[in-house]
Amino acid sequence: MRPIYSLVLHSLAYLLFLGVATLSAQESRITEVVAYHPAPGQFMGSEVMASKGVTTYQELLQQAQRILVQDGRFLSLGGWGGYIIVRIQPALVNQPNQADFAILGNAFIGNAEPGIIYVSQDTNGNGLADDPWYRIRGSEDYRSNLDYAITYYKPKDPYNDPVAWSDSEGDSGLIPRNKYHTTNSYYPLWEGDKVTFSGVRLPDCMKQEHEGGLWESQPYAYGYADNHPNGSLGSYIDIDSAVNAKGELVQLDRIDFLKVQTGVHQQTDETGEVSTEFAGIKPLAKGTSIISPTVATPAVHLFYSDNQLYVESEVTGTLYLYNIDGQLVLTHPLSVGSATVALPAMSDCYVALLRLEGGAFATYRICRQ
Repeated sequence: MRPIYSLVLHSLAYLLFLGVATLSAQESRITEVVAYHPAPGQFMGSEVMASKGVTTYQELLQQAQRILVQDGRFLSLGGWGGYIIVRIQPALVNQPNQADFAILGNAFIGNAEPGIIYVSQDTNGNGLADDPWYRIRGSEDYRSNLDYAITYYKPKDPYNDPVAWSDSEGDSGLIPRNKYHTTNSYYPLWEGDKVTFSGVRLPDCMKQEHEGGLWESQPYAYGYADNHPNGSLGSYIDIDSAVNAKGELVQLDRIDFLKVQTGVHQQTDETGEVSTEFAGIKPLAKGTSIISPTVATPAVHLFYSDNQLYVESEVTGTLYLYNIDGQLVLTHPLSVGSATVALPAMSDCYVALLRLEGGAFATYRICRQ
């Protein structure tokens, strides 16, 4: 929720699961806010955090239900660790070999506030979120702290003082107050004298190109909430990418509960804390074909259906497509935006070479399913 104007180019990233799918009118939807624990932040005491005039947790939960489920608006999760748990009814079925749902937030180009996604299947059938949680594996696993915790402390004067914190790495600091939100408490007063969150901490995403310039929060490749604009391929989530606490892939037939948690612990005096926003989900229709798990860039996404190659790019460069015999069958210039390219008679597999402006490149494989 910041004014961001320039386009940020992204570095190469890794395994991406994308289904050839469109938004669907399936019945699965969020029916209940099971839990809502926003971490301290500048929007505490406002509608965005369901806490305007709220003094108890039960009041907060009722307001969150009204805003997200009844009104269809987004909720802010506050600083690192803040989270929401929602129930999905009927259960969202895992469709093999494709993305299953789009995660909705408030992201736009230059304004990503990535959140960690967890899913759970109601295995015991009691309608409660008490079965194991599995995390959707994202592109930044290899450089994230997968076992992080932070404690926030209630200020002596909540309406004037910043919120102090300490974490599991021995660091401490403040959630600073800014000039845009001056009269509200940044601390959730219903939580008592301190509140602790634990989970996955992503790398910092906010950068300032030069001193005095605008701050930009850059998106990661895939696997997070409030990370790519709603409806874009980067917002698609594949249930088959869920992992257990050991990082091992698990098989889920469906999901009944979803949890989203702010994943970045970073703040600036100008923009405040990075705070994931959550607006719901959109089930995805069954696709006619898929792109296989592939090496790609977060700025360029490819998928195909019915001998058509669909390209969505935020950068310029050139795409070279080879058949399995190593013969070049297609050259396509990349430009910012979307394009559809007719493929030759489809072989079982193609090898794509993507060369970006500036020399960076990636190779990956597209196979018929």
